[in-house]
Amino acid sequence: MLRRLLLVSALLFLAACTRAPLVTPQEVFPADRTENAADVRRAIVDTLERRGWSVGQESPGLVVASIVVRDRHQAWVDIPYSTKGYQIRYRDSAGLDYDGERIHRNYNKWVQLLDADIRRQLQLPAPAADAE
Repeated sequence: MLRRLLLVSALLFLAACTRAPLVTPQEVFPADRTENAADVRRAIVDTLERRGWSVGQESPGLVVASIVVRDRHQAWVDIPYSTKGYQIRYRDSAGLDYDGERIHRNYNKWVQLLDADIRRQLQLPAPAADAE
């Protein structure tokens, strides 16, 4: 009985260690920059495709994308954009243990890499270290 209790405790501990608060990157373009919405969309779509995400439905000002990793982890994001900025918003997931606040840390890594590459493509500065 003690062995089972220890095993369950260890599994719960490991599960908690792989989750982190959900990250939602948002970029507001500097006031002195005017971006063309088509250029912002192109940077988003090019980055998604280069990073292995699938671009789903699109409408003016919104890109919906998904990624499947090792056939058991899936994530869907909405990326609203305009001439003033963009945001990468969580939409849904499977296999990432999202509980409304915390999610598997790999999701955050995927989203942060997307954000960094979109910034690079648009030639934007890196976010301040305390931006999150």
